[in-house]
Amino acid sequence: MLRFPAGRRAFGMDSIEPTNRPLSIFLEDQLSEGPPLDRALSRADEMLDFSRGLYTGAMGLGLVEYFRSGLLAHQTLCRLLAWRFGSVAATPSLLDFASGFGRTTRFLVRELAPERIAITEIKADAVEFQRQRFGVQAYLTTTSPESLPEDRQFGAVFAASFFTHLPERTFRPWLERLYRLVDDGCLFLFSTMGKELLPAGTSLPPSGIHFERVSESAVLSLDDYGTAWVSEDFVRGALAEISGGKATVAHLPRGLWHFQDLYVVVKGPADLAGLPRERGPMGYVEACGLEDSGAVLRLIGWTADPSSPEVPRVEATLNGGPAGSAELGPRRTDTASVGLAEARSFEVRLRAERGLFEPDDVVLVKAIDRGGRELVLMAAAVETIVLYTKNDTALAGRMARLEAELDGLRDASAKEIARLRARIAWMEASRFWRLRETWTAWKRRLGLRVPEPPA
Repeated sequence: MLRFPAGRRAFGMDSIEPTNRPLSIFLEDQLSEGPPLDRALSRADEMLDFSRGLYTGAMGLGLVEYFRSGLLAHQTLCRLLAWRFGSVAATPSLLDFASGFGRTTRFLVRELAPERIAITEIKADAVEFQRQRFGVQAYLTTTSPESLPEDRQFGAVFAASFFTHLPERTFRPWLERLYRLVDDGCLFLFSTMGKELLPAGTSLPPSGIHFERVSESAVLSLDDYGTAWVSEDFVRGALAEISGGKATVAHLPRGLWHFQDLYVVVKGPADLAGLPRERGPMGYVEACGLEDSGAVLRLIGWTADPSSPEVPRVEATLNGGPAGSAELGPRRTDTASVGLAEARSFEVRLRAERGLFEPDDVVLVKAIDRGGRELVLMAAAVETIVLYTKNDTALAGRMARLEAELDGLRDASAKEIARLRARIAWMEASRFWRLRETWTAWKRRLGLRVPEPPA
């Protein structure tokens, strides 16, 4: 059974209301209509820490990234809900499973009545935070699939970046339990990491799933919550077995955040005609610099549309107002790591509003595809952009130098380790060592001081 956490807590000391200006301009640009967004954040939100960690030395970029990733997941989910139910508002009920502190929920409640939304989390403070802030039904779960309800079903179940963390022993049980929560003819949506994202030199075993004890969580056990990569055959096989072959399954490679594979499962027969498969525009701002004594800001990056050969257009705003479009440059062939055969470079040149750029001037750059779908590539103060891109280049150079030094030290380190291991083995096997250990143990029993070995 699902259970509410005991008691209620006030979140005054544990929550923050960000007033970051680039974030405000980002949200105003992307949410021009509808009710205001609840921006409250919990200090215990590990995904917020993860987003900030992506931009060391530029926390403002990490804050925008947290909201951007939540908005992207929300937009993907809403397109699929509208496809199945005619509109987001017509969705009968939704379970946002393992939803953290509401990275996506805060956007959902603007389009779907909170009483139709339920969330689950393994952390009691996350459950209580979402229940109080967003007014949704919020439930506490455990690491066991049996903690989910037996007496309720939903029109849609959404599990973003959950199966990307499960070992084989719990992958299928959780898949089965969540599938059973879906009402007949309704949607089960979840993401995985495909084999193309495996670390270099690693391949999938015959089972079709590879698991490593690594994750961004400092709270959950790595035995239960690590990092998993799976094949499409593995997932389809498990779904066929669970559903008795009755589920309709669509696989959308890199369908979530242009990174994780997305599975769209209808519980029962369904016509997949019209299923939105387009991923939307992609891009990245790679470098920038101030020119003409600080009067011009030059931004360089790349853009692409994975679903079309047509290149998205790139536009920029300065302090929330239009500031110009980008000029497209040569084709790029170094973007295979993000699932693109090729992309196009772009360059944006912005002129300051008051003669020279001020450090707190905010620049927003976005790519827009032929269907009008947008992706914000960057929203930050000029000072942050310049410092971060310079630091990014410097850090990359330093990393390359350190890697070269490490290559030179590996052989020497391996030899020294082998020598020390051999010496320790000899000492442990020697009669003197055994006598010394016995004498030390007796001294400890008698309460005598035993000197620590030298470091």
